[in-house]
Amino acid sequence: MTTTKATTKVTGSGRAIGYLRVSTEEQGASGLGLEAQAAAIKARAAELHLWIDVIHQDAGVSGAASPSSRPGLTSAIAALAGGDVFLVAKRDRLSRGDPVAMA
Repeated sequence: MTTTKATTKVTGSGRAIGYLRVSTEEQGASGLGLEAQAAAIKARAAELHLWIDVIHQDAGVSGAASPSSRPGLTSAIAALAGGDVFLVAKRDRLSRGDPVAMA
């Protein structure tokens, strides 16, 4: 798990917490999948006039893994406060299964 504290704030009305995940260690080591996801999250935050406080990530973790075995996801959820927005690049970064089952 890696946590990246955002260095640039987008002036806006709300705080966002980001989450990135790649399935293989190779994808994590290359950074390409993570960089693309981070760029998508930052772009969406800007569109919504949010500032990203922190981006959590899990590299080399399957989307089928339980949330409790994904330290980046656990930390991201724990960082959320009332009114925060949770951003992921794509829904499948959260789960390969039924998203309702994760709730």
